[in-house]
Amino acid sequence: MPEKEPIPDIKDIIPPPEIADSDSDVIIIICASLAGLLILTTFILFWINSRKTRAQSEPVDPRKAALDYLHALKQHYIDLSAHEVAHETVTGLRLVIVHNFGLKSLNLTPEEFFNIYKEKIMQMFNNEDKESLLSILQECDRLRFAPEREDPSERLPLIERTIHFVRNIPNEPLVSSTNNANSPTA
Repeated sequence: MPEKEPIPDIKDIIPPPEIADSDSDVIIIICASLAGLLILTTFILFWINSRKTRAQSEPVDPRKAALDYLHALKQHYIDLSAHEVAHETVTGLRLVIVHNFGLKSLNLTPEEFFNIYKEKIMQMFNNEDKESLLSILQECDRLRFAPEREDPSERLPLIERTIHFVRNIPNEPLVSSTNNANSPTA
């Protein structure tokens, strides 16, 4: 028998090299990214929720907030125009007004405000305080529409009168004596 001669056309079969499946790598990366995003979103939502509950648990004293705002205005009013001083003064006063009269009161002119809330104003303020509030609101309206050449010396007294008014405003509306006489405990 003849010796085995190699057949020239046939070669040894070499198994192909193992190639990693590129689709599985992409799927693993996408899943890891989604898991990381889910964890990050959970932490962000937890942080936002804890800030909301903390803000709700700390009651804000509107008088203190208004006084802080007005004192900050007093420190830098020189750099502001008459319009900006009037706007900032009313903004500081609004903190107290909203607490005592509600959000609807902010969109009113001084005259409308005094007409609509006449009874509550009568309960809360004496005549001097009512006149002071009306004069502050009217002065702010005047400054808001004043020309820029307006004398800046009028701005500081307005801010100081507003600070004095906010310091003396009652925390809660006073109940009139007629309501006390009709109450069951009286």
